[in-house]
Amino acid sequence: MRRIQMIDEVQQLHLIFNKVFKTNNPFSEVFTNSINKKIILCPTYGYYLDEQQYEALKNAAKHIGEDIFYLSEIEGNSFKKEENDEIQYDFGHWEVTCETEYENYLKAPIVLENAMYSQSARWGIIISHESHAIVGGNEEFIGKFKETYPAWKNSLNNFIEQWEYNQKYYKSNLEWLPSFLSYFKE
Repeated sequence: MRRIQMIDEVQQLHLIFNKVFKTNNPFSEVFTNSINKKIILCPTYGYYLDEQQYEALKNAAKHIGEDIFYLSEIEGNSFKKEENDEIQYDFGHWEVTCETEYENYLKAPIVLENAMYSQSARWGIIISHESHAIVGGNEEFIGKFKETYPAWKNSLNNFIEQWEYNQKYYKSNLEWLPSFLSYFKE
């Protein structure tokens, strides 16, 4: 994994990010119209994919001929960097290869919501602070991801159960949930 810090490289990442995602909010319709297949993963390993999810991502990326993808912390305005910027937090951006082992992925010091996305803007994943992820891509990418990670079938129910628990014990407002869930209907 290579850390990306140069301003021009971060600006390039932002352009690619905007081709995949229309927002960084993992509780909304995050993908641009070019991303036509979507699934939810729940749970994740905090701000990281779990090992099987990560392997499925790499397999799906390789399946569509991609060897490199990006990882970016995305809370706030993470792509805005200027020469004289006195930043309180230095947002992380990395270039990752499909050869990057899971243990090395876990070494990236991610402490915020983050996204992984294709160098060619063909797929993306946003990982939430609430231990879920939204995966989007074309039919070929999502098909391979599902094949490699069959536990995806339980994710939607896991997500709903998690939020029903949150409502019961923490009085979470779930008015947003039906609209959000409809985003994943095929």
